[in-house]
Amino acid sequence: MKIDKENNNKVPTHNKMSLKEKIKMKSFLINLLTLGILVCTLSVANASIPDTVLKQKMAVVTIYILDKDGVDIASGSGFIFDSKGLIATNYHVISKAIAEKNIFVIVRLEDGTLKYAESILLYDEINDLAVLKVDSDKSHLPKIKFSTGITKQGQDIVVIGSPLGLETTVSTGIISGIREKGLIQITAPISPGSSGGPVLNIRGEVIGITTFLIVGGQNLNFAIPIKYLADLMAETKKQKKRVEIALPKKSTTPESSPRTDLSQLTEDAAEQDLREIVRLKAEVMNNPENVGAHFDLCRAYMRLNFYEVGSQQCEQALQIDATFGAAYVALAQAYRRLGFFEKTRKLIASLMDVIKKNPKNHWPYYYLGQVHYERADYKEAIEAFREAVKIAPGFVEGRLILGLSSLTVGDIDTAVEQYLILKESDPKLAKQLFRKIKLK
Repeated sequence: MKIDKENNNKVPTHNKMSLKEKIKMKSFLINLLTLGILVCTLSVANASIPDTVLKQKMAVVTIYILDKDGVDIASGSGFIFDSKGLIATNYHVISKAIAEKNIFVIVRLEDGTLKYAESILLYDEINDLAVLKVDSDKSHLPKIKFSTGITKQGQDIVVIGSPLGLETTVSTGIISGIREKGLIQITAPISPGSSGGPVLNIRGEVIGITTFLIVGGQNLNFAIPIKYLADLMAETKKQKKRVEIALPKKSTTPESSPRTDLSQLTEDAAEQDLREIVRLKAEVMNNPENVGAHFDLCRAYMRLNFYEVGSQQCEQALQIDATFGAAYVALAQAYRRLGFFEKTRKLIASLMDVIKKNPKNHWPYYYLGQVHYERADYKEAIEAFREAVKIAPGFVEGRLILGLSSLTVGDIDTAVEQYLILKESDPKLAKQLFRKIKLK
């Protein structure tokens, strides 16, 4: 207690809140103040959800990606499927931890416990899947079972995730369609931050993993069939192939770190992108021919998982300047998320036209290779990267990506060849390639 000297009254002293308490308070206030109507709606819907399904919330986690300074740069959802600490999520949620050093992955369990992810056990970039490993503290963590049944159109489903950083939000819907390669279209609403969360049947078994939404249409949300993850785990175990990537951890626990007020950081990152979108929209209105502003607007939308709106801005950038190579790559990424495979073929045709006009320029080949890679056309991608470094032997970025893409198809010799060249010209990139070669 402390004394109010002016009125001589006793005033209770409030202890400094721990990180766990801050996160709980933050989540509560956001839910109460900004999503009151949604929460009420979900509460009514939850009344009809079987307890066996709602209990699965215990195994759903929120994933935060932090840079070396503790600044939040991405977030998503995931779920525990093995009580020893294996967590399923999307590749795009944790991709920065694969591509860059000193990236921290923090997992928040449903009870508020924060843990550093120890490693990325395996990943599949094409199917947007990844598995994290956390310390289970020798205790059995709650887990969700995989469904082995048949997924049908019209089937009732429940989605659990952390849209916009709101942990373990529950929404309901149905399977509205089964699309190309078994992709599951669902009506349950999802938002940025939901990526990697489980889609459950009425028995509480996971049938899919949420991956993206199409903003231009209502209730166009998609999930990856759980069979893809089951097959990936089985194949990895059968081949006994080590792909595990160790992740850094700090000496202190996440709870004691002053820079990991995760709810605030996630909100700040999203707000920064929203402010950037407002600024860039004003810029393109004042100057519709500003190709750079259209491209930056495209990337800002995509960082918030608004792929369709973002792709429209990149398309606009290419209408202004058909040689703007980075826009081709961003579009290929957006089209892959949206399932617009035919449109990626048109990107390739457009890049070939650019190459015909200037065949001695290595950059169009570099971007062509990346578009092919997004389509999983690895052979064509490698040929394009080879052409780029043939035209410009000192093009170190081209040699790095040629080495990395060669590893994808198991061509260790080409990867080593590029490593030896990079070792002389760019030791930093050489080291990056060498780390990938060691994993093979």
